[in-house]
Amino acid sequence: MALTNEDLQAIAALMDEKINPLSTDIRDIKSDINNMKSDINNMKSDINNMKSDINKLSDKIEILEIKQDILSHKIEDLTYRVTSLEYHGKKEFAKINDQIETLITVLEIKNILPKQA
Repeated sequence: MALTNEDLQAIAALMDEKINPLSTDIRDIKSDINNMKSDINNMKSDINNMKSDINKLSDKIEILEIKQDILSHKIEDLTYRVTSLEYHGKKEFAKINDQIETLITVLEIKNILPKQA
């Protein structure tokens, strides 16, 4: 039972009919995969750019934190200075008031100033 040339050609034609849609599907799948690869490469590039931006932001945040610490110390120093000035100012005003009261008392005793009621 040998197959004739016509039989073989008919079988080949049937095989081609079955294989052609598969070949087309495989080509379409390859094309889709290539598109996906391109999309993935674009996403990788975008992610790398985002990483770079995040690193820059991280550096800027670190600088801002250092500056904030410096400003905080300066504010603490200024607060201490203001408190110290207020304390010394009150102390000096009290001293001056005492001196003025003493002067008034002396002037009243010497009858240079009339006595206050």
